[in-house]
Amino acid sequence: MLPRIGSKEYLSVGMHGCQFPVPVEESRADFQRQHAISIENMLDPGLLALLKNSVGGHYATRLNAGGQVQYQDPPRGSMIMDMILSRTEILRWMEAVSGTKDLRFFGGEIFKVTANGEDHLSWHDDLMDPTRRVVLVVRVGETAYEGGELQMRHRDGETFLEFEYEKPGSAVLMEMGPALQHRVMKVTAGGPRLMYGGWAHV
Repeated sequence: MLPRIGSKEYLSVGMHGCQFPVPVEESRADFQRQHAISIENMLDPGLLALLKNSVGGHYATRLNAGGQVQYQDPPRGSMIMDMILSRTEILRWMEAVSGTKDLRFFGGEIFKVTANGEDHLSWHDDLMDPTRRVVLVVRVGETAYEGGELQMRHRDGETFLEFEYEKPGSAVLMEMGPALQHRVMKVTAGGPRLMYGGWAHV
């Protein structure tokens, strides 16, 4: 079994503000040691309720990163998350934790992985856009599922970490770089695995 890092309430985000319960020095040390941090209860109940009403509608299958997943179209839910995660205090926190500088905005998409035997993302590094600096993936769906693990590895090396999103509102903040890759495994039952994933940009 692959190592799984423990979750902490590093960041709590709501419609009208955010909090940073864990000292930034501790968050930075965890991130540097693990190349990622698992954020428990990142989205508060009010924001989760708003997203629940915004993640329905049409989803279009898109080939991506050596696999395929289904993206919300039009992107109603991601517009909400993009706006909230682009708050100045959240971008400054991401800079402090990840060691990046000059982050300007956050942008992402709502996507789902279903148990159809096809949806997954193969190993990739997200560096096709040179303005991306750090990755955040948040569970926004309530439906239980099996599989769909997020894994990290050193490029062409062994997989060293695996993440499971145990409940809605949990998230993973991941380091980006040419030496690191991540992938999303197939959902084997239940689901869909409904997520918001995106990047902080310079």
